[in-house]
Amino acid sequence: MASVRAAQTFNGEPGSSGTDSPSFATAQEQTAETSKETESESDGGGQDEARSGPGTTEEGNYLKAFRSERHHMPHWKNVFAKSRSKFRGFITLLSLYSEGGRSTIEPRRLPEEGNAKTLKPSTLTTALSTAPEPDANQPAHALLITDLSWSLINSLGPSLCLSPEVFEQHLVRSGYTETSYDDPDPSYWPTRFLPKQTASLRWYSLVRRKDIPARNERERRKLVERRLIWRRRIRNKISSPSKKPTWQRLRLTTQTNIYRQEWLISALYRPPKRDLVYNDEAGSFWDFGEGDGYDEKDDIDGTSDEELDIVAWEERVTFCWGDGSGGKIPIFFLDPLPYLTLQIDDNYDENRTGNMKHYRSHGGWRLGAPA
Repeated sequence: MASVRAAQTFNGEPGSSGTDSPSFATAQEQTAETSKETESESDGGGQDEARSGPGTTEEGNYLKAFRSERHHMPHWKNVFAKSRSKFRGFITLLSLYSEGGRSTIEPRRLPEEGNAKTLKPSTLTTALSTAPEPDANQPAHALLITDLSWSLINSLGPSLCLSPEVFEQHLVRSGYTETSYDDPDPSYWPTRFLPKQTASLRWYSLVRRKDIPARNERERRKLVERRLIWRRRIRNKISSPSKKPTWQRLRLTTQTNIYRQEWLISALYRPPKRDLVYNDEAGSFWDFGEGDGYDEKDDIDGTSDEELDIVAWEERVTFCWGDGSGGKIPIFFLDPLPYLTLQIDDNYDENRTGNMKHYRSHGGWRLGAPA
């Protein structure tokens, strides 16, 4: 995939031993004390195991310990927000080990069930201290983090001794919350002069965009707020064609917590066949086209790449060092592929759902088969 332009923003020195917040050690001690209190209140051995380590309780001990520092860090907005999906995101553990003079990289997904709800700090700590095979040398590890969520942050923070600044760095202007598109640039943060343990790279990828919402900033803000809903005027095909038109409701939802922005760069701009109009009185979007939503889906699938507009899609990768039992661990935070679901509700009592994905091999948006 070609790159439109690259704007590299390194915030401090990657690999620096200093943390972003001067009070990180104090907050970490508070987290450990809170965890010990939680363990002492537990009755059964199974509960003790489930609650071992900070960040595993419902309240989220890791972020809870840092709340008293928020007045010193006013830019910590996204990291403390409740994500749209509480348990979204996953970890890929890369283990590099040598055996018999040969080096091997073994990828492993954490948690293995693919559900971040089951990931605990103790699980991650155990995985980082275990060799892939009993006879193998102790491996070197690296972590790839795809998407972030409230639960994942509470597991990664205490396990790898990460400051909330690391997560905030990756979540800036990410669509993680409905207001994150307005985040100030990190160069204006009050911590901009402190030594950093992160390096962040932002770039724009060329993708071919199909004629589907959300096309502009207003629609995107509604989408990341929770969902984008609009109404469409259609004619009932089952009954008489002359019957009074009815309305169809369409709901577009993003399944990822990170959903960045796009910019139209095509010189041959073609206005969308359908455009959403915002009704201030009703407080909702309307589509006054005559066609059916299912027909539009077929039309989208049949559009050739040459008929698509080219847009610049923003992406970001953030690098930092984490502290593990075996030493420093390189960590890479990656953006997930945008994943949207479209639900169409009409008067026929038929609810059909289609999945819209960012199809990287073709460099554009694709609409999957109804589920």
